[in-house]
Amino acid sequence: MKVFIDTNVILDRVLFRDEPNFSSARIFEASATGKIDGYIAALSFSHIAYILRKRFSLDEIREMYIGLCTIFNVVGLSKSNIIAASRNRDFTDFEDCLQYECAKNIRADYIVTNNSKDFTKSGINVLRPDEFIKMMPM
Repeated sequence: MKVFIDTNVILDRVLFRDEPNFSSARIFEASATGKIDGYIAALSFSHIAYILRKRFSLDEIREMYIGLCTIFNVVGLSKSNIIAASRNRDFTDFEDCLQYECAKNIRADYIVTNNSKDFTKSGINVLRPDEFIKMMPM
């Protein structure tokens, strides 16, 4: 099962924002153990660094990136993806539209995000982390 993980879910885990249910931690574990085929967007790395730079050193962020690349596959964007996202009027948040293009690139079965309202026109099933955990294969 191919699962695209939005940046906000990654940040939940790194910043321990999803306590006490730990849905993001369980998603990390599922990808690390091969229960799911987890993907994150290459563009997420710059967003993560921007948010974490005040709390962590550059060396700590780099180590986190190595860990993320060990746990998840990374998917990028092409010129045609950026053009498609630019033409897509169904998304009001351009960054979410780019995330959607990444999910389409891998033919994801699911997009897992805390921001499902911005993916209402997605052609891919969208679930919050807690919803995904409930239906995830054991």
